[in-house]
Amino acid sequence: MKIVDLRITSSADRLWVGAFAGNSFMDVLFELRDADTEEVVYQKVLSTFNNAFGAAWSSGASDRSLPSDLGTLMGEYIFRIVPGTK
Repeated sequence: MKIVDLRITSSADRLWVGAFAGNSFMDVLFELRDADTEEVVYQKVLSTFNNAFGAAWSSGASDRSLPSDLGTLMGEYIFRIVPGTK
């Protein structure tokens, strides 16, 4: 994984300027490689963002949960693309 772009609005900005502080977002380049050949099998930019007005209403809770939300998104992506064994 490689962070391509990131902006998480600070709690102080949310307190003083609210929604006018803007959206928070994360973009991550996600690569899966073959263990034997080191060849890139899958490559995708995964991203998540929040709504500035929602973040202001929740006192920045959606800003703070952004990394966790992206982790959930990555887990779901891996679950869908990696073939299961039975």
